[in-house]
Amino acid sequence: MVASIYDEARETAHPVRLMRVFGICSATVAKYVAAAHPDKKVDPIQA
Repeated sequence: MVASIYDEARETAHPVRLMRVFGICSATVAKYVAAAHPDKKVDPIQA
């Protein structure tokens, strides 16, 4: 499942979508998006 979350984060980088699809919290989403897109910053409060 970790690989699929990472793959989806690389594809979309949309925090709310990741939260809905995988049922993960905003802090976890921020970590995956940061790993997949080091050039982008995700604010977990706005996720």
